[in-house]
Amino acid sequence: MLNVGVIFGSRSAEHDVSIASAYAVMVWLEKIGIYTIHPIYINSNGEWIADDRLKDLKGITEYRRNSVDSIPSCKIDFSRLGKLHLTTE
Repeated sequence: MLNVGVIFGSRSAEHDVSIASAYAVMVWLEKIGIYTIHPIYINSNGEWIADDRLKDLKGITEYRRNSVDSIPSCKIDFSRLGKLHLTTE
């Protein structure tokens, strides 16, 4: 299986459009069945969140409702051998 990170959300006015687009992409990738999807959501506060529950619209809605304190954030490191490395806190 190939790993695919789907980054969506952000602080922009297009936040909701990004969520809808990412969800459509993740559904399509799931149907293909050769990818392991790693959803990475950027909330409206600019914090990055990585959680498999974000593959689902219900999971995204739950994250948008909860306070940032209850959500595990993550860090993205691009310096490791030219590859993306994701660590959760």
